[in-house]
Amino acid sequence: VALGWTMAEAGQTLDPAVHEQAERALRGEIRRRADGSYAQIDLEHTDWTCQQTDNPGATQMYLLRFYILPALATAWRVTGDERYAAGARRYMVAYLRDFPTRDDWEPARYDRATQYDIRVGSTDNWGWLGSLPAFIGSQAFDEAFCLELLAAVQVHLRYLYSHVYPDRNIRILHGDVLLLNGFRLAHLPEAAAWRERGRRIINDALRRQVLADGAHLEAVPGYHNGVMHLLTNLWRLGRGLPELGLEI
Repeated sequence: VALGWTMAEAGQTLDPAVHEQAERALRGEIRRRADGSYAQIDLEHTDWTCQQTDNPGATQMYLLRFYILPALATAWRVTGDERYAAGARRYMVAYLRDFPTRDDWEPARYDRATQYDIRVGSTDNWGWLGSLPAFIGSQAFDEAFCLELLAAVQVHLRYLYSHVYPDRNIRILHGDVLLLNGFRLAHLPEAAAWRERGRRIINDALRRQVLADGAHLEAVPGYHNGVMHLLTNLWRLGRGLPELGLEI
């Protein structure tokens, strides 16, 4: 699953909760508020800072990490309804329109260190590359658009390679993103360097950040749970692909 979509079994039905999430994503409703209502996004004139929503920080994370993609990808694979693939493309096109791919690309000021990287894809979030295999065969994901998206992925990863976070759980996340996507894009000349840096970061950070009793040095329950989940994902990836050189 970390490497992309696993084909749904024949006859599988779409989970009602996933169906609702996908339908709301088509309407630009992307994050459920505490009162049950949803934050609304205008994809034609997108405010990526989400300042007009009730909780800009939370909505930014949901939007810029592209958390809407798994539901849309699942809905497309199970139903074959092109609306879901076209909806996913619409979110991606909105981003590529407002943040054009170029050699000197860098994230916007509010596009923080756990957003632009997770957007590409991690072992815990499908992102662009994790969901892309699900849309193979859709009219919305023609070759020209896929190549445009892959060009954006490359500039994201090049920036990340030179701006790895110095410490804390974010450093492990950056290693995760470099290693995983360097594996996914193994055909690229740069991919070997991405994988190697990701491997070294993960192995080193594990030794430095996880204490002898298993606690994480941040000692905050929420972060500890997140780091444990992340390292469990990487442990599973390392067991499945020992050639990656993970020492967990």
